[in-house]
Amino acid sequence: MEEIKVSTTEELFKLLNELPNHFIYRGHANASWMLQSSLERMIGEKWSTDMAKRFEDYSLLQFKPKFHLYDHENIEPKSKLAWLSIMQHYGVPTRFLDFTESPYIALYFALEAYNPQTPTDLAIYAIDYKKIMIQSIAHISSKNKTFKEDYNSVYEKQDEIFDDTIDTFNYEIAWIAEPKQLNAN
Repeated sequence: MEEIKVSTTEELFKLLNELPNHFIYRGHANASWMLQSSLERMIGEKWSTDMAKRFEDYSLLQFKPKFHLYDHENIEPKSKLAWLSIMQHYGVPTRFLDFTESPYIALYFALEAYNPQTPTDLAIYAIDYKKIMIQSIAHISSKNKTFKEDYNSVYEKQDEIFDDTIDTFNYEIAWIAEPKQLNAN
């Protein structure tokens, strides 16, 4: 990962505006914070994809019957991707990490929790969505010869591919997706 230090807001805005449209962003109030999901932080050194999947599956079994108690705005999710997304919103640790398509929203989240009295820098992570997805699709294809999707075809099938391929086979990849059925948050 390339690190670019900026000193002024003008320099930051210039850099962010120069990036192509296929980037996603995440803001951290402390530049030393790692890109880790809440589940990764909770499991810590014992992290494995198998343990993460077991935790999420158990949490899902506990959450589904109580969904109506938590949420009165959304309809019941139809895919595991959508279930995990809404569970994360309610504070259940998942392997998901929220990103935004707007660098300015990422900046807002970095500034929202930033304390200017501390000697730390904030961070805006800019990740090339297209490059990550091409690499992840290639990895899946190398492991599963029946997987025939490509960068263009996965967009309309994000829920199905997550549920039927990524989650089922527990691939250790970055998968950038949002459920077809979005929740109010």
